[in-house]
Amino acid sequence: MIIESVAAAGMLLQQINSVIQNVNEGKANVQQAMALVSDFGEALNNFEVQRKSSTFNALSKNDILKLQMLRRNQERYQKDLRDLL
Repeated sequence: MIIESVAAAGMLLQQINSVIQNVNEGKANVQQAMALVSDFGEALNNFEVQRKSSTFNALSKNDILKLQMLRRNQERYQKDLRDLL
């Protein structure tokens, strides 16, 4: 999904660049360029919202066990460090 999003963003940026070049050459309307930039901004905002909403997923039992093991290792390390000091 990330690769597809990056590819789509690259394609949109390329289109924006070509519209801006056409505006500079007098072949296109400034309103077209502004509409394309606005659409790109909206798509970027939508992508950001989707990415943030999909950040938190339920942990599997295996992930929970790994977290517990890491916590125990950290507690053991802190205890050993206190003992050394």
